[in-house]
Amino acid sequence: MSKKEIPHKPVQESSTRRRFITFPPLWLLLASIICVLGLVFSVTDFKDTLSSLVSHLESPVHDHPTTQIKPMSYPKTITGGCNCGGIRYQIDFAEDHDWKSAGHACSCTACRKQTGSLALYLHSAQKSELTWTSKSTWAEFSSAPGSFRVFCKACGSSIAWQDREDDSETGITIGSIDEEFLVGKRDADDKPVGGFGAALVNLDGGEHYYGRNAIEGVTDKSRGIWYWKGGVGVQFQACNFSST
Repeated sequence: MSKKEIPHKPVQESSTRRRFITFPPLWLLLASIICVLGLVFSVTDFKDTLSSLVSHLESPVHDHPTTQIKPMSYPKTITGGCNCGGIRYQIDFAEDHDWKSAGHACSCTACRKQTGSLALYLHSAQKSELTWTSKSTWAEFSSAPGSFRVFCKACGSSIAWQDREDDSETGITIGSIDEEFLVGKRDADDKPVGGFGAALVNLDGGEHYYGRNAIEGVTDKSRGIWYWKGGVGVQFQACNFSST
């Protein structure tokens, strides 16, 4: 006897598969829309990025800060002193005063503890430029061999840093400069006018000591020429110290 052929039942397609087969134009349309939207947003982002880049390149501040000194005004005379007035000074700047490199800063532990701040900002004045008009509360502290710090023994203000072997110049703490010269006088809206802070600090060409103590995101973006420790050794630019 011959075997009877057993009829095969047709495999029923799932409802999901039938929808794929029945409506291919709908899925193609959705895919096309998604692709077009993605392309539009990509082009828009590219245009925005290109526009920002062009604006950045055309801006006069795109150069590295240490290679471009912005025009600024410079004082002929400034005064300053401690909080209580026991120590006072006057600086009459010479015509050839080195404004580019006179401003400098230090982040060593001694400067931080002496001032209570993360960095000590100084401006170097030549001996012939600096006059001490009052020293009634003058005090000195030798925080390192061969140098001393001037402070007020009455109010505690930090005033200056001085090399004992070379007194040809003195580092005056910029924070001790009188507000009218550092920030400027106030107008009717309490806004400062005529200050020389930018010229006095001016770390574009100055030096910043003890980059090893820089605090990421706070003091590591200070401009100028950095030294890993003191004012000798390897120099590096620290406009973004955290990435160096």
